[in-house]
Amino acid sequence: QFISKEETDIEHLEQRLDKIIKLCNIAVDSGKDAFAMSLWDLQQHFADNKNAHNALGKLIHCFQEMNKFHTILLDQATRTVLKNLSVFVKDDINQVKDYKGHFLKVSEGYDNALIKNAQASKNRTLNQPLINARR
Repeated sequence: QFISKEETDIEHLEQRLDKIIKLCNIAVDSGKDAFAMSLWDLQQHFADNKNAHNALGKLIHCFQEMNKFHTILLDQATRTVLKNLSVFVKDDINQVKDYKGHFLKVSEGYDNALIKNAQASKNRTLNQPLINARR
């Protein structure tokens, strides 16, 4: 029962980590391009209005700068966090799952040894008077 609970906990952890990895990748890939395109589209709408056109140009430039630093941040986050999480999910969690098979094998061997030991002590009790009689 303890092992079943731990297996369930590991499965939930793996699912949550997979979800974080996927959502982080989606956040990195989406959103930025659509917003930038909408700003450029809006700037084109104000092509006849120099003040609005220039103001939007400055906003677009600021957004591009912000986007550049945001990309650097996300790249570093991807390299550190996502890479480590992915390795953890692929290697460490799978290794824990592999330990279950090893545990079951060792447990079965231990149970067999206990059974043999229990049978051996019964045989010794029956044979013990014979050994004492020979002395």
